[in-house]
Amino acid sequence: MGDGPAAGQPSERTGGSSGSRAAVPPDLEPLRITIERDDGAAPVVTLSGELDLSCARAVADALDGLVREGADVVIDLAELRFIDSSGLSVLAVARRDAVERGGTVVLRHPSANVVKLLAISGLDQLLPVEP
Repeated sequence: MGDGPAAGQPSERTGGSSGSRAAVPPDLEPLRITIERDDGAAPVVTLSGELDLSCARAVADALDGLVREGADVVIDLAELRFIDSSGLSVLAVARRDAVERGGTVVLRHPSANVVKLLAISGLDQLLPVEP
């Protein structure tokens, strides 16, 4: 019926360019996107690795799909090692689109470096952060 995982089941995507490439150890993957859905709770999108221009579109697509469903979204950043301005833009756009649909985007467990970038960019004033 749907194209996503069943409730409570994670799905994974790897950002970056498509095509054939050699296996990369998980700790060196540019970005891994995991989406967990539990009945009655906001989906949790876990970003692991590095969110930069090469994989920003994959994250934007994943978040856009959830926001279009009308869901509040939690983005877990505990395993995010790096984020650049394109990644910050993806977060800002997801927040804007969610608010336009009556939803929310919450950031969970960002590292000290990510918190600093959120403050510098002003996104800490727009996006709720759960420590």
